[in-house]
Order: sequence, then structure tokens, then C-alpha cells
Amino acid sequence: MRLPLRLFDSYFAWAIVRHPVDRLESCWRNKVRDRNFYALPPSSRSPEGFLEHLETLDLRNAEPHVRLQSRSIDLTRIDFLGRMENLASDLGQVFAHLDVEFSDVPVKNATEKRDNAWSAALRQRAAVLYALDMEIFGYE
Repeated sequence: MRLPLRLFDSYFAWAIVRHPVDRLESCWRNKVRDRNFYALPPSSRSPEGFLEHLETLDLRNAEPHVRLQSRSIDLTRIDFLGRMENLASDLGQVFAHLDVEFSDVPVKNATEKRDNAWSAALRQRAAVLYALDMEIFGYE
């Protein structure tokens, strides 16, 4: 349903982003390695194969799990942009702005340890794919 955005001009708009490469690596683990959500052939299920697959897509308009985060957020309207890496403190700022009590964020579904499937070279290759998000959100 399309809503007239001007009705929400006075609302506090906020979003939380995640480091694009960490987000992609997590997506690969959950959506490709563990579930083959994209129904990829075996040759495309490795990190390298998944990156090759992504290189054929328009990441501005791709499926939401791999789409550029900057395309999922109305950056012209945002009042606060937080980071997953600072989730507790950033949510604290959002809740304070909204004058809502906030104590802490319980950590669930956290990846304990990387399995080293994503080498530094693969992470760099992913960073190139997501260069726009890396720049817009100030990630290195």
C-alpha cells in the first residue's frame, strides 16, 4: 500500500545498518550454505561462487537480503542512522529521543566464531561489490 509520505514528516525516522561485508558473509552462511534459499547450483554455493553470482546482479534492485542497504532506506528522510556494531548504544539514543525507557539489548543469534570460509581477499571483493554502501555509511 502506498501512503502519502508527507503525513509522516513529523515522525522520527531511524534505521540500523550493518557492515556490508559482515552482512553479506552472514547472508551467505544462512541463505546459501545452510538453506540454499536462492536455489543456486553447487558451483555457486561456495563464497567464491556466491560472489560470482552476485556480480551478475543489479544490487540496487536485488532480493532484500543482498540488496544495497542504501536502497532500502530513504536516506533523504532519516533522522538517525545507527550501526549494528553499536546496537545497544544506538538504540539507547533512539529510545532516549522517543522518551521511552531502555535498558539493554539481549544478544541472540550471534555468530560465535567465523569459520574462515571468507578470506581477506573474498572480503575485499565483497567490499568492492558493496562499495556504495561502504562509502555512504562510512565503513572501511
